[in-house]
This record gives sequence, structure tokens and C-alpha cells, in this order.
Amino acid sequence: MAMQFIEFQAGERNYSAAAMDAFTIALMWPKIIKKFGKGVGQQTDIAEVISALDEQALKDIIFPMLQKSVVTCTTESKKLSSQSDFNSLFSHENLFEFYQVVWEVVKINFGPLLNGLLAQFGLSLSDLQQKMTQKVDELKEKNQKASSATT
Repeated sequence: MAMQFIEFQAGERNYSAAAMDAFTIALMWPKIIKKFGKGVGQQTDIAEVISALDEQALKDIIFPMLQKSVVTCTTESKKLSSQSDFNSLFSHENLFEFYQVVWEVVKINFGPLLNGLLAQFGLSLSDLQQKMTQKVDELKEKNQKASSATT
């Protein structure tokens, strides 16, 4: 079966990625659950999810997923397949864009599976994304208050 590429926007740029084959998704799923799964269908603090994104998770899960999904920044005509590609696309100023790309690629590859699992808890992937957005907003507000209290 030929790879079907899905286009999406992250930050100011356009990207494309293909869904991995079912066998690769099935092999990668247990790694994702082991690393990030304790919050599936639960109210997980966003800080817990972010703290799980350690160096090992990036090397063992995130970067292989991006490579197997043939992620390409179509705006820059550059594949995201190596450290030098990463450094040429992202800097400290737009690193959040990288995490937006990761989230889109997770949705492409694991969205149907996640939706099926979340449905068991009466949720959907959009519900989960909305809850994560709320948690991020709460965390930003908390950090802003802490910053203004110290100045």
C-alpha cells in the first residue's frame, strides 16, 4: 500500500507526514503506553506528560516515529530525519513548533487507536486535546503569576 501524506500546519510553516504501517504502529504502541500511558482517559497534570518527554523518550519513541512517518517541512522543502535537519528547522525561539509537529504526527498515526480507547471512557481525541490546552493555559497563568510575584 502506498504511503498517503497528510498536510498540516505548525507554527508559521506547513508540514506533511504519512501514517506508519499498522505493524510499526502496533510495535510502537506499547512503548508509548509504557512511557505516557498512565494518563490515558484520566485527568493527568500536563507537567507529568511534559516530564515524560525525556532524552530517552525522544531517542526511542519520538524521533523514530517522525522518521518512519517521513515528516517534511514543505515550506522549507526539508525532511526531519536527522539532528542537522532538526537544528536547521528549529531553534530556541520556535521549539514549541516541534512539539506541535509531534502532536500532529501522533494524531495521524495513533488517532484512530486513541479515539477507540478514549471512547471507552466517554472521551474523544478532541476532548483530550481540549483538556491538554486547558492544562497548558492554567500552567501559563500560574507561571505568569509566579513571575509577577517575584518582580
